[in-house]
Amino acid sequence: MGTKRVGWARIKSLIDENENALQIRKKVTKSAAASGTTTLTADDSGKVILLAPNAAVLVLPAPQVGLHFEVVHTGAFASTKSEIRTDAGTTFFIGGHAAYNGGNCATPGATDDRLEFDTGATAGDSVQLICVSSTEWAVRGITATSTSITYTDGGS
Repeated sequence: MGTKRVGWARIKSLIDENENALQIRKKVTKSAAASGTTTLTADDSGKVILLAPNAAVLVLPAPQVGLHFEVVHTGAFASTKSEIRTDAGTTFFIGGHAAYNGGNCATPGATDDRLEFDTGATAGDSVQLICVSSTEWAVRGITATSTSITYTDGGS
């Protein structure tokens, strides 16, 4: 067996490649405006969205199959619902559900375009939203109580 020399440039290149691979494992987060409206874009797909309690509104982008978001409620409900809306009431939440302690929260109706973190919502309640067609978002989540998540038809 012979010996082979590895130069410093190659060593640095290997270290940089390793660091880049490790960064991929870290989840990218985005904070939604507290008591305001935050509109997501397709570029936000794959991010963990931190949704403040009490009057925060998160608007999903126009549907494209494969877009996906994880939304985490960052505090306890106090007086006003925080909500997630589909774009302009032309797309709807379907199927899926949020589970709590072995039970289920409400499931969306055929024309429901708003998901609300309602009475009982606590820090850490979360939902995953996955766009499954040009008009529908599938939902699944974990909550603390059966009243944490509700759905409504915003009528827009």
